[in-house]
Amino acid sequence: MKKNLLISLALVMLLAQCRRRNNDPTPAELLAREWRVARALINGQVDNQGNYANFRLRFTAGATTDGGSYTVTPGGAPRPNLTPGNTGTWLLNDTNNPIRLTLDRGTPSEVALAIVVPITASQLQLRWRVPRTQDKTEPEITYELVPVE
Repeated sequence: MKKNLLISLALVMLLAQCRRRNNDPTPAELLAREWRVARALINGQVDNQGNYANFRLRFTAGATTDGGSYTVTPGGAPRPNLTPGNTGTWLLNDTNNPIRLTLDRGTPSEVALAIVVPITASQLQLRWRVPRTQDKTEPEITYELVPVE
């Protein structure tokens, strides 16, 4: 009898844990908000000279579970904008464990951004290399972003 009770209790706990995981937000849901730059790095060095205070990156979820639209507000950020138009579509390379975020997939202004650490509700780190056509030194940019409150 005790054995059946323990097995039942363990089963209930296991089901409750699975249910909690299913209610966790997806990476796309975590991404869908407005972000600001907490720290910018150029070739691995902190950029203390740039003014990123008004830079904003807003992702809006779309009809699919791995994409949507975005808007960039450059503010006074000194680095090249992510895309020429600063608006477009975004797509994660994987719905559960994305490591790449593509802006404007399949267009001439397509940009692939590396997701440096897993997306959470409180942080997003993106890294990309500025193409030679925009900056002949081809710097690697990393934005450490936090949600706008």
